[in-house]
Amino acid sequence: MASVRYPVISPALKAREGVNRPEDLLRLTLLYDETDDAWPEWFAAAGLAGIELPAGPTFPNCELSTTMVEQAQGVSLAYDAVVRSTLASGRLERLFDIVTQPTAIYSVACQEARAGEPRIAAFCAWLRAEAEAEGVLPEDHPHAAE
Repeated sequence: MASVRYPVISPALKAREGVNRPEDLLRLTLLYDETDDAWPEWFAAAGLAGIELPAGPTFPNCELSTTMVEQAQGVSLAYDAVVRSTLASGRLERLFDIVTQPTAIYSVACQEARAGEPRIAAFCAWLRAEAEAEGVLPEDHPHAAE
């Protein structure tokens, strides 16, 4: 799957801190993702390139940082493909229309010799259909045009 990223915040933290502009994030706790943190790229896209980012905790994956955001512990960059239902539920709010470029976040790997086995092929076909339905299949994926 591929997905853009954008900042998310809990409704309570947003109301308490009055977050209205990208600059407002600099006074909050930013939550970082050790696998592919993109805060510098996001701030550059927001017109704030080269700024010193506030310190904040680093999490091993975006799911953990997003959970902390739900608990009003800070702001995180979230993958659109991962947080759609959480946004729809109202537990998180998206901040701003600024996004990072799409990044591959999940993939399937198996031994090439086993890829044609019925259970593996069926799982991959189901997963591909789900990704296509969500619009998160990378454009350079071999099956993206199918």
